[in-house]
Amino acid sequence: MQGTRTGGQEAPRDGEGGTGARQGLWRNAVAGLSGGFVSSIMIHPLDVVNTRLQVADGRLSHLPVYRSTWDGLRSIARHEGIRQLYAGLYPNLVGSTMSWGFYFYGYNALRDLASKARPPPCRAPRVATHARARLRRRPRTEMGAG
Repeated sequence: MQGTRTGGQEAPRDGEGGTGARQGLWRNAVAGLSGGFVSSIMIHPLDVVNTRLQVADGRLSHLPVYRSTWDGLRSIARHEGIRQLYAGLYPNLVGSTMSWGFYFYGYNALRDLASKARPPPCRAPRVATHARARLRRRPRTEMGAG
């Protein structure tokens, strides 16, 4: 096992067991949480417009009809305020952030577990190939001519 030397002992790298592996998993979880948080904040206004586009079928007079996503973003921001583009953000933020955090943590934990359970690669076919190549290079002798 390679790692950094600390006081005569080698400290495990991330993913090699011990506290290093746990820290690596928590780093992945924080990365997932952060990614879920940022993506929710960035994409939520588009989700709001998408929902309104799906609901506004033109038959109900009190709902505005948007020509495009861009038109919906501009219209909502102009007539209702930018805060309305983030209506319902909290449940989306909690759900998305948590799910991405769990996903990153679980994926990397299972990947580390699978890599530990996998047997080392078999070298027998390579040895057989080398032996065959050596036999081909030897000069052929007649039988009985030792």
